[in-house]
Formats: sequence, structure tokens, C-alpha cells
Amino acid sequence: DNAWLQYVKFEERCKEIEKGRRVMERYVNVRPTQQAFLRLSKFEEKHNNTARARSGFEKGVELLGNELDEQFYMKFAQFEQRQKEMERAQAIYKLALDVLPKGASDELYRAYVSFEKQHGDRDAIEEVVLNKRRYIYEEGIKKNARNYDVWFDYVRLEESC
Repeated sequence: DNAWLQYVKFEERCKEIEKGRRVMERYVNVRPTQQAFLRLSKFEEKHNNTARARSGFEKGVELLGNELDEQFYMKFAQFEQRQKEMERAQAIYKLALDVLPKGASDELYRAYVSFEKQHGDRDAIEEVVLNKRRYIYEEGIKKNARNYDVWFDYVRLEESC
């Protein structure tokens, strides 16, 4: 990886952005990893090519789908926020929360709640919190199906919706 990145930096120092872009594309083709797609998108954003940066993120989701972690989706959503594409950012957060395992996406969940508080409406925030509480109750029931306190709390939650 380091050799590829050094080559790209060399091309940048020589003011050969197109050559650097081709090197980055070859790098991603040879080593299609999460980190490679993040680096490609960062390179393109740095050189003010928003469409290619977005394409890099989208290609990463398309090719690596289930191998991606919450950091990739968070960086993708943050990129869209920097581009003032709030609907896209919201869709990315929702996609990530659907795709990733619930227990392994706490940081993503917090980022999404923060995003909704800043840019969303009250209903969207309530839905996010409601889904999180449902998940917590369902996990409690899985651990101990005879814990009636959790069952009653879960029922009250569902009745209040």
C-alpha cells in the first residue's frame, strides 16, 4: 500500500493530478479494500472532484458490501454532509444501520442520532430512539425469556407508539 501512496504523492508534487488519479484507480483495482476506497475518495475530494469521490464510496459499497464496517459508512455520510447532501447522508446512515449488526454499530448509531438532531425532524428522531429501545428490549428477552419486567416494558413501548 505504501508504495502506491508514495507514487501518488510523487505525482501530486509534480502537479500531475491526472497521473496520480490513474495510479489511485490502479491501486483500488489491485487491492480493493475498505481502506483503498477511502483513500481514493479522499484523494478525489482533496482535488475537488466530488462526483468521482462519491463514485469511489459507492463502488466500495457495491463491491465490499458486507465486509465494510461502521467507519466506512460514517465517512461516506460525513462526505455527503460536507457536500450539503443531507438526504443522501440520511439514506447512508439508514442503509448502514440496516446492513450492519446491531451490536457492532453503536458509534454509527450515535452519529446518526446526532445527525437527525441537527438536520432531521422530530418524528425521525423519535423513530431512531424507538428502534434502539426495541433492540435493547429484544436483546433482554433473548437473554432471559422469563424476565417479565422486560416483557412489560416492551409491551408498554409498543402500546405507546
